[in-house]
Amino acid sequence: MKTHFLNIIFLIATINIYSQNLTIDEIISLRKKDITEAEEFLNTKKWSLLNANQPNNGKLGSMEFSFGKNEFDDKAQAFLGYYFSENSELKRIDFDFFDKTIYNNYLTRIKSLGCKLIDSKVNDAEITKTYQGLTTTIKITIGTRKNDFNSTYTFYIFFIFSKEDYITNYNWVLIKE
Repeated sequence: MKTHFLNIIFLIATINIYSQNLTIDEIISLRKKDITEAEEFLNTKKWSLLNANQPNNGKLGSMEFSFGKNEFDDKAQAFLGYYFSENSELKRIDFDFFDKTIYNNYLTRIKSLGCKLIDSKVNDAEITKTYQGLTTTIKITIGTRKNDFNSTYTFYIFFIFSKEDYITNYNWVLIKE
């Protein structure tokens, strides 16, 4: 009976943690939301605003959010950056996290959406892979860092932007459809 009770507690805790996280579909859809819609959506998912900057001198504005942030420092379970322009519909998202299971789930979903690998390389001890679909490009960076206790951990960064933005501003590889 005690084991059954502990299993239920663990299941509820697990569901609670993952229900507050974002799916890759939700992250991709943020690029289509305006500033207010993005902030309100993230707020309902228990993300906290860390910083906001308005666009100026040709630089994109930004809103930076954290999930599961420690109240004593800037460490968190995940970070999200929403970048926007005043004069265009240009929006970019970056999502940084540390969970391998979430990475694998996102990668599986990206492939199921029809995104194809268009570039991959190792540079400065990081793996960078770029997937491209009909309208969206996702650049994934995987690397390691040392924590305060000198233990190594893996990080994952998903940088999401429109296919047009990728081709225009980065002049990188293009898949012919």
